[in-house]
Amino acid sequence: MIVALRRSNVVLRTTGTVRFNSTKTSATTEVAPKKRASLAQIKKERNKLAASSLKDVFSILSPTGNGDDDEIPQNFDVSEIYADTSSFLKAPYVQQQYILEELKNKYSKMKWTSVPKEVKRMFYFVAYANYGPREGFPKVEENVPPPDLPFKIPSFLYSDDPKSTTRVTQTAPVNLRAAGDARQKQYEKETKMDPLSKTVIFLVIALTIMNFRRDRRVQKSNVAPVNEYEQFVAEKEMERELARKVAEAEIEERLASERAKAKKWYYLWLH
Repeated sequence: MIVALRRSNVVLRTTGTVRFNSTKTSATTEVAPKKRASLAQIKKERNKLAASSLKDVFSILSPTGNGDDDEIPQNFDVSEIYADTSSFLKAPYVQQQYILEELKNKYSKMKWTSVPKEVKRMFYFVAYANYGPREGFPKVEENVPPPDLPFKIPSFLYSDDPKSTTRVTQTAPVNLRAAGDARQKQYEKETKMDPLSKTVIFLVIALTIMNFRRDRRVQKSNVAPVNEYEQFVAEKEMERELARKVAEAEIEERLASERAKAKKWYYLWLH
């Protein structure tokens, strides 16, 4: 404990309980440890917040919906949904979330032998029904193995008398992206290449093969390949140089002719 007194200011730094007693006044300062909120309280507050958010959304979307004083019920009569698991997909979103929370927080903590049969069916339906990412799978009522099982049914018995030398191989992995008709169509659509990409890839492969064959030919002949562009530029430069020389020769010839004529005229004028 640290107590500092400075004129009229009093600074207290305590880690426990401090009591000041006098004949006239008494002051008691107590610091109690903070209680950590339990998991149940956190979930309860979360459910309240979710219900409040849903109420606000419903009141905005529906003019005749819930008002500010209405409350979304925290408990629903979901016995009909448990009796008919297929009605789970048609139930409102709030009831679906309520059932999922009930399965997770209530029935998942019970012994499996104590869980009612309709709840077991709901567990199975939520996990393996043909909805969401499992859309297009066989219905759970058909009693058909789903296509995303990591093993085959019936299983292949390699040996009925296994020994220490019996080899066990790993089961071939299942491509979950192509399991089922709906996933198979989507997988083929995603992996199928468009014509433009095919054309570009074909051109790249063709150019690569041509350049490779050219490099091999140069390597075997030990002769550097002729740069066609540089050769073209050199030929053009030679043509320009030749044209310049021809033009200079013509100009020189014309000037010489003019000088010869001027000298003859001057010679005659003097005589």
